[in-house]
Amino acid sequence: MARQCELLKVSRSNIYYQPAPVPAVDLAVMRVLGEIHLNRPFLGSRRLVDEIEKEGFKVNRERLLRLMRVMGLSPICPRPRTTRWGCGAGHKIYSYLLRGVDVTRPNQVWCADI
Repeated sequence: MARQCELLKVSRSNIYYQPAPVPAVDLAVMRVLGEIHLNRPFLGSRRLVDEIEKEGFKVNRERLLRLMRVMGLSPICPRPRTTRWGCGAGHKIYSYLLRGVDVTRPNQVWCADI
């Protein structure tokens, strides 16, 4: 095994590594989390913590977020749209003047930002 790892330039610790099994408590929380998410898919992590605590599990928000990431769950809700084109009153959208212009030499195009 050592010679094969040496030829492939792979660390032997990667070959012998056995991932730790998922704790039974996490599996139970994930089952309850899946049931709650099916019934109420609009709940975010903060409200899900309260719902899971009602089921008798003590879970903090970071752990719940990790389990949601593992399960591929995300709440169905509109995301904040903080950067949108033309949001302000009287906001003028300027056209891109360099479209189609080939920049072939230094100091041909300048840019400034305020």
